[in-house]
Amino acid sequence: MAKLLKILWALFIGGNIYDVIITWIGWKYFNVFEFDNWYYLISGTVDSYNIYYFLALIGVKIYLFVGMFWFLKLFDKFNASKFKWLGLVPVTLVTLGGNYYDTVQLLHVFGLL
Repeated sequence: MAKLLKILWALFIGGNIYDVIITWIGWKYFNVFEFDNWYYLISGTVDSYNIYYFLALIGVKIYLFVGMFWFLKLFDKFNASKFKWLGLVPVTLVTLGGNYYDTVQLLHVFGLL
């Protein structure tokens, strides 16, 4: 079970790092991912604050890592550490799904799909 937990952690961390890199490439070079709409919804104006939303995305990823770490510590606290991997499976699947979506969006830009 410890090996499975390490694999899930590697997929989770690697997938989120991949997500940030692909999002940055798609936003910076190909205008695939737009952050202007998010800023407009919050402030009512469209200014060029895309970099702040990209930094916010990185902040959310860091909160996600820390939150998952402490959430999985609850399994140890309640003496259910052999089921710890079950707490990481849904978040890892969502991460991989997001990576798939981002990759497909970039492949559409290149005309490969």
